[in-house]
Amino acid sequence: MASSIPEKRRSGLARGVVVVAALVAVAAVVFFLTRDGTDSFSSSRKPGGPIAVAQPASRPPARRPADESYVGSAKCAECHDEIAETYAEHTMSYSIAEVPDDRGVETVEEAELRPGGVCVYRVRKDEKGWWHAEAAIDEKGEQIYEQWFPISLAIGSGTRGRSYAVERDGILFRSPISWYSGAGKWDLSPGYQPDDERRFHSRITDECLACHAGRVSDQPDTKQRFGTPVVLEAAIGCERCHGAGKAHVEYQEADDPTGDDPILLLSSLEADRQNALCAQCHLVGASRIPRYGYSTWDFLPGDRLDEVFITFVHLGDTVYNPTKAVSQVEQMYSSRCFEASGRKLLCTTCHNPHELIPEEEKPAWYRQQCLTCHEETSCELELAERKRRHPDDACTRCHMPTVSEINVAHTVQTDHRIVRRPGQAPPVPDWTARFGLVFFDHCDRDLPPWEFKRALGLAVDADLAIHYDAARDVEMQKMLESILTKVPDDPDVLMALGRGAMRKNDLNAAANYFRRGLRYHPNHEGFLGGMAMVYAEQNQGAKALEMINRYVTINRWDADIWALCADTLKKMGMRNEAFAAMEKALELNPRLPNGREWMIQFCQETRRHKDLRRHLDIWKRLQKKPLSQ
Repeated sequence: MASSIPEKRRSGLARGVVVVAALVAVAAVVFFLTRDGTDSFSSSRKPGGPIAVAQPASRPPARRPADESYVGSAKCAECHDEIAETYAEHTMSYSIAEVPDDRGVETVEEAELRPGGVCVYRVRKDEKGWWHAEAAIDEKGEQIYEQWFPISLAIGSGTRGRSYAVERDGILFRSPISWYSGAGKWDLSPGYQPDDERRFHSRITDECLACHAGRVSDQPDTKQRFGTPVVLEAAIGCERCHGAGKAHVEYQEADDPTGDDPILLLSSLEADRQNALCAQCHLVGASRIPRYGYSTWDFLPGDRLDEVFITFVHLGDTVYNPTKAVSQVEQMYSSRCFEASGRKLLCTTCHNPHELIPEEEKPAWYRQQCLTCHEETSCELELAERKRRHPDDACTRCHMPTVSEINVAHTVQTDHRIVRRPGQAPPVPDWTARFGLVFFDHCDRDLPPWEFKRALGLAVDADLAIHYDAARDVEMQKMLESILTKVPDDPDVLMALGRGAMRKNDLNAAANYFRRGLRYHPNHEGFLGGMAMVYAEQNQGAKALEMINRYVTINRWDADIWALCADTLKKMGMRNEAFAAMEKALELNPRLPNGREWMIQFCQETRRHKDLRRHLDIWKRLQKKPLSQ
């Protein structure tokens, strides 16, 4: 059945709002057999068919402390004032902020970016705060449109730079404009291109806020939706590492406390559980899949990382490419220092989480940390030669050199592979690999077969959104289909299978998955958008509109859903309503793919001559680049 919905809009809606970290496929480096002893992930059940009766996997019990169990870092500071004072200068204490703030990170208060194409990007600051804008300029240098957005949050400490969020009804959208502190300039956000179609409607994910904020008002059973205020505690505070503090405060304030103090002392944890506290944010890898029944917010101090997340990496980046951002943990785990220490090398061996070492003291500090295991005579170079090359005689100059981050403009990082000689690659870890995806640090070893398939299938699905491969698509669907009897209520599995069915244009199978999803998760944007699209394709306009209405009560800022609404209303003969819906879509996104063309054709058919001239003029002007470029 041919689709009447433009492909870009169609694929965007099929993805829904299930946002997973982007992946890039590389060749598998380790061969392994599938976990159930076969060489296939095949399922005997017909795709999209009824789920056989079976005992589903049990969901883990709720484990997150109640909101009232937290006291906030300010309460901790009443007794731990010295630590609080030094930590206040640490970048983790200000990795997110409501703006404007008083840190003065951005030194340019008004700017215009012309990166190429028809779009220019503008920044200004006034008494109400920061504003970002996208405008389009025609070949005569005249403005076609301009949209300004109030900035709600600045994300990042500002040491390297900041990105920015626009908040609408508890949904956060990323600005395409970022500040780069090293260069002292505004520029396109990492990963954005001139005339980027994402504009101001790329969602900021749970994963982003979980790492940049101490506590947020996340909404249960939703993704990427937050309460008011969004940020409950900005700093990555005491309770992120030591656990909720109310019981500890009550214990300390009691006249005659009994038992042990319930606060978590990190020194009491095994090395992998200590490192997990840092890895929860500093190990992004290629994809991170929360285990069944868990969410991004379920990691608690004291957990091993693989008890909550299954993390995939690309060994090509880990071992051979030290320039990938936020890969310090996977680099460290591939180092000989880590293995030779008996896996007891900690992030905190070199980094004091309570205090930032001043730049001028870092060479001596890190050198001293190296000498806790090594000796002065360990270095093959004589002292005079070392001093000639690097007057501060810092071990890190040769063994952990500073390199450029090729995927984050204007910034640098330190190579955490701890190589013996500059340019040398460490040994390749023997971690399980499949489809170019590698399970980080054997995190698959304790997984039951069905959960192994779930994690790998979801990671492949995320990869397909970036680099599509038909054969891997088939394998992904086989893997996830084969476990549906175990996880019939899993929204991520059902959404991935629904997307796969849409790619094959199997609308009946897609509808089956989306309906099942809505049965368990009635306010899931992805399932609502998917069902709306299926009904629209099947010319079931009334049912499509029902799904669309439910969708826009949750998210009214999605131009794609308004465009689908217009298409549906047009087919139902509701012309005035269709026109209004597409106007709304183009108001939200003046460069909506195929939206302007739809409106031109519609105005021709309905003899709206004035509107036709207006939209045709905008369309023509958007096709041409400004003369200045």
